[in-house]
Amino acid sequence: MTDAFGPGSNGPLTVVIDQTSVPSDQRSDLSSQAQKTLNAVPDAATVTPLTATSDGDVLIGTVYSTKSPQSATTTDLTDRLIHDTLPAAVTGTDAKGYVTGTTAAQIDFRDIVASRLPLIIGVVVALAFLIILAVFRGLLVAVKAAVLNVLSITASYGVVVAVFQWGWGGPALGVSGTVPIESYVPMMMFAIIFGLSMDYEIFLLSRVHEAWLRTGNAEDSVAHALEITARVITCAALIMVSVFAAFIISDNIV
Repeated sequence: MTDAFGPGSNGPLTVVIDQTSVPSDQRSDLSSQAQKTLNAVPDAATVTPLTATSDGDVLIGTVYSTKSPQSATTTDLTDRLIHDTLPAAVTGTDAKGYVTGTTAAQIDFRDIVASRLPLIIGVVVALAFLIILAVFRGLLVAVKAAVLNVLSITASYGVVVAVFQWGWGGPALGVSGTVPIESYVPMMMFAIIFGLSMDYEIFLLSRVHEAWLRTGNAEDSVAHALEITARVITCAALIMVSVFAAFIISDNIV
């Protein structure tokens, strides 16, 4: 599609102008004014003519970016349409302009996830820290668990960035060139990786704690806990490795 129609062809932005409150004799002027304003918007490869719906209450048009949907240029174009171009297009009237469609919705969703993700990670890590601290009464243990789990998720994010955004090893994994990362992936990765690793953390620490309460010997308690949980945790890890490795052979990028 990029070669035949341009990089923005698969990410159209649908422009909608609600002119319900505009008198019928003023709608033609509004359509001309809006079309002229839209045609002048920067970074737009094509702007289709605004078309009225059958009842005449809504004008609909399509704006194509000069760049691909995941490009910062397309994001800037979307923001410009929402905050500058459309308000200017309907100025002097009671009409309201909107930008919709898959690309605009994805940009909104991405912005929400990006703004909330640090908060989500912070709250979950803090709660995990407090729970481990309350259950096992060990400050160092709680700090270690929180820090190592954060390191594991950041390392995982690093791998995703290296493969999908930097192109490291992409061809060997069936990823040809740099491709966009789906907006929900970082949040899903955090939930899965942090959840699984914290599960195994609790399994191990629970056995250590039980043995220590029984014997009072810290070194023997750690050794005993490792002995009785090693097989369970290792088998669980192997299962997850197998599941995720199976995804690699799929030709579906997502």
